[in-house]
Amino acid sequence: MSGKDDDLFFVTNVQKAGILFKRPFLHVSGKWQRRFFVLKDGFMLYYAEKEAKTFAETGNFNIHPKGVIPLGGCLVNHTTETDKPYAISINHPDFGESNVIVATDTEESLKDWIDKIKECTRITYKNAQVGETMIKCLKAKSEVIEEQRKENQEKLEAETLALQEERELREQIEEQLRQLQAEKEAKEQEAMQLKEREAEQRQSAMEERAMSLEQDRKSTHQQLLDAQTQMQTIAHEMESASTTAEQLQVKLSEAQLERQRAEEQALRESEERLKLEKKLKLAEDALLRLDKALRDSGVKRSELVAADVKQLKSFFEDVLDDQFWDSQKSIIMESAVKARPEYQSFELRTAVDAKKKEVKARGGPRTMAQSTSSANSGDGSVGGGSGDGSVGGGNADGGDGDVVTAPAQPVE
Repeated sequence: MSGKDDDLFFVTNVQKAGILFKRPFLHVSGKWQRRFFVLKDGFMLYYAEKEAKTFAETGNFNIHPKGVIPLGGCLVNHTTETDKPYAISINHPDFGESNVIVATDTEESLKDWIDKIKECTRITYKNAQVGETMIKCLKAKSEVIEEQRKENQEKLEAETLALQEERELREQIEEQLRQLQAEKEAKEQEAMQLKEREAEQRQSAMEERAMSLEQDRKSTHQQLLDAQTQMQTIAHEMESASTTAEQLQVKLSEAQLERQRAEEQALRESEERLKLEKKLKLAEDALLRLDKALRDSGVKRSELVAADVKQLKSFFEDVLDDQFWDSQKSIIMESAVKARPEYQSFELRTAVDAKKKEVKARGGPRTMAQSTSSANSGDGSVGGGSGDGSVGGGNADGGDGDVVTAPAQPVE
């Protein structure tokens, strides 16, 4: 045994305790066995090796050893007769020829064990009896201690059971607390997530509302700009319409004045046309009477007379044509004034001239004289029948009077 082991198993109520190698008492050549030895007064007690652990934990040795060696009067020596270098021989006359052989691991341990065993050999028989009595007392005390140990063990077991139950209860409570805490944390987490979702929804709704309001603002602003532009356009249009209305009012006033003048001119021309128609009627009647007188006289008409009559006829046709267009001018002017407030006299003249050219291209208007000549003429003579009237300086009855070649002035 090492010094460390000796210190571990040394206790105050025994002289020494430790692990030694022991050879069987009667078999010198037997196998070495490890045993736990205790030196108590004049005895050397040995146990199984595992008892060393109990002794180290409690400080008490078992009163039921595997064997007891009385040491009183024994001889203790270091022996080299074995295969162990640190062997101890314990000899007594009562042991017979056999010796008790034990061995240690180190030289230091060997010396210590020899010294302790020699001290124990000095105990006399009387001391042995005292030791026996002491052993009995120790046995009784050990029994009491064992009883107390059992009671303590039972108490300890009861306390351990109570502690175990308490621990289990505490663990159950702690588990319930953990579950409650977990549920609380889960609910708090759920509430927090719900709040976050609600906050996100509110934020999203606010953002959507803000976007909608921004779009409404932009739309309203654009509508306002469009309305302003439209108002400006309307203002320009109203200003232009006002200017146009003023211009139209001026033109309407001018047209009304022009119409009034045209109506007055048409009235005058109508009166003149009536007068000219009367004169034309008288001239046609005179031509008819002249033609009748020439036929009734039986005088052969010369080419000069025919030419004069033709020239006179052409003169009256031109007069009739001019009178026709003069009468149409007032009608055209009145229609133009009604259709176009911005009527202009230049356009009227252009329209009248174009109409005259168109009618002349078709052959001119048919006069009353043309109608009469077409109905009564045969071989180029004008009219028929006799009359008493004369034209110019000719005689009414044919005679030898000259026929005036120039157009006669119309009779009022």
